[in-house]
Amino acid sequence: DVDPVADGLSLFSTNSFGSSDPNVLLDFVQWGGPNQPRSGQAVTAASTPSISAAIPPRSSVWRSLGRILKMSGLVTLAVLVIHYLGILQPFELVAYDHTLRSRPAETIDQRILVVEVTQADLNASGGYPLSDGILARVIERLQEFEPAVIGVDMHRYRPRGSGRQALLEQFHQHPNLLSVCAFNQLEQDYGPPPELSDQQQIDQIGFSNFLLDTPFQLPLLARSSARSDAVSAKPASSAEAGTVRRQLVSYAPNLASAQSACSTPYSLSLQLAYRFLEQAGIQPLAVNDQGDWQLGAVALPPLTNRFGGYQTLDGNSAQLMVNYRAAQPGQAVSLQQALNGQVRADQVRDRLVLIGYTAPIARDRVETPYGEMAGVWVHAHMVSQLLGAVLDQRPLIGGLPQWRGLLWGDGVWIFAGALGGGASSWLNSRQTRRRWAWVVRLALALAIVSWGLFYLGLIALVQGLWLPLIPALLSGLLTGGLLAFQRAQKLHSQV
Repeated sequence: DVDPVADGLSLFSTNSFGSSDPNVLLDFVQWGGPNQPRSGQAVTAASTPSISAAIPPRSSVWRSLGRILKMSGLVTLAVLVIHYLGILQPFELVAYDHTLRSRPAETIDQRILVVEVTQADLNASGGYPLSDGILARVIERLQEFEPAVIGVDMHRYRPRGSGRQALLEQFHQHPNLLSVCAFNQLEQDYGPPPELSDQQQIDQIGFSNFLLDTPFQLPLLARSSARSDAVSAKPASSAEAGTVRRQLVSYAPNLASAQSACSTPYSLSLQLAYRFLEQAGIQPLAVNDQGDWQLGAVALPPLTNRFGGYQTLDGNSAQLMVNYRAAQPGQAVSLQQALNGQVRADQVRDRLVLIGYTAPIARDRVETPYGEMAGVWVHAHMVSQLLGAVLDQRPLIGGLPQWRGLLWGDGVWIFAGALGGGASSWLNSRQTRRRWAWVVRLALALAIVSWGLFYLGLIALVQGLWLPLIPALLSGLLTGGLLAFQRAQKLHSQV
């Protein structure tokens, strides 16, 4: 009501419908003199038979939800089949790399020291390859500071320059000194030093092979060559293009397609982690009841044939995803610094030391999700992830659950993406009938759903769970787009 002392007319609305006719909206008019009783009259503000129809009945909402669920289910089934066939694998791996790089920064792993053999070091030491004598000297200098273990990421099957005997003496005197070989190679240069005993070639040698994912190779079209078999892994010096996303922990030498002098079943990273944890008082290496490697209290379940974005893994070797540290996985010094006594004792004592080339002439570089990286640093990432899992509870990267090859976990995730796209399309269809505005709102809604799926995947990956982004994103966009197309067809038929 208005002020009773006011003079003249006044108009106000209750924003309510009339009690006798729900389709009529009422306003009220009042009039009267000052300090006099006022009179009032209800007037019709609006009348339309569509006012009640503007509020959708409950049955209409349920029908809409039914359409969303039906479309989401059909799209999920179609996308899951495409995902299962591996058609989305190359695109999902690119999305995985981007998500990995988007994680927050981490601290340097203080347990690891990398001695880089740079181009300047080679120029000052007689060129490439580094001679056995200089390598023996730097090992001797480092051993004075009592490191936990030293790994040499250099193939030393044949003598390199002078000093071969001095290098072999370092292996005999220090059981904590390890080197590398590469399996599945016919060239003898990739074998271990033949002067080492059979036991030394088991205890002090680890294979240096990396698993390379060939970019944009469709498994459906090139099934035989797309399979990521452990026995087809290449050494770090290979010129073959590919990205290192997985870590080969161990394999059965009898599965190699080519017999070589490298017969150790253990990777350099596993050997180094084992020695370091043993030095720290942890009895680490065992096989659990499931037949998986176990370091301390941490099991290392191998990747299955279908894992995350992969659909063509062999499942016959112990592979892990490389949970790259979002920082340098250790401190770095140059070879000359180590030789000239410019390395402090606290940088080496009880640390894990890696020695390897970073000079371009060595061609010991591979692609990673973080760009091109020297092989010795990739080994450092792999060792760091094993040590971090045992000592820091830093998660290994796992995948969604499955049952006997049935990707039901992936199906639930893809269905969630489809529901997000369907819900955004339905909510947008109730807002406006202007075609241009409707298209813009739909595009914005689907962009928000896509952004949400990406950040859900990012949060999960930080916690150690790989949620395949591309299948979920595709299902959301398809469901939202198809429902929007159905609505457009319906509106067009009503014109």
